[in-house]
Amino acid sequence: MLTQRKRRPRYPKHMNMIAEGIGIRIKKVRTELDISQRELAARLKVSAGLVGAWENHTKQPGLENLVALAKLADVKMEYLVGTEGFDESALSVFDPLEKQLIRRFRALTASQKDNLIQFLAVAPNISREMQKKRSPSKV
Repeated sequence: MLTQRKRRPRYPKHMNMIAEGIGIRIKKVRTELDISQRELAARLKVSAGLVGAWENHTKQPGLENLVALAKLADVKMEYLVGTEGFDESALSVFDPLEKQLIRRFRALTASQKDNLIQFLAVAPNISREMQKKRSPSKV
C-alpha cells in the first residue's frame, strides 16, 4: 500500500501573500522584543515549532494567538495582519537606551517585572549608601 505525501494546503494567491506578511511581521516583532522563538512560544503557551511555522509561512496563527502577540509586543492587531504599517512612534521614546529598556521590560514575565520594580524602588538608597562608603566623611 502506497502512502501519499502530505501536501501543504493551497491557499488562493492573495492568501499566501497575507500569510507570508504575517510571518514576516511576527518575526520582526519577536526580534524587536529581543527574544527567541522558544521564549515567544512559552509566553504565548504554544510550541516553538508552531512559532517557527508562522514565521516560515507554513501555518497561520489563530486569532487568539494574534491577540496575545499584539498585547505582548504592544502593537496593533492591524499591524500583524498587514492592514496597517508599523507605528515606530509606539516604540519611540526619548533615547535608544529607554527604547531598549522598554523592549526588554515588555519581554519579562509578570514575576520578573514585579522583582524589577521592587529592585528599582530600593536602588536609589543602595546607590546613596555606596557613595557614602566611597567618600570620606566631612567632620
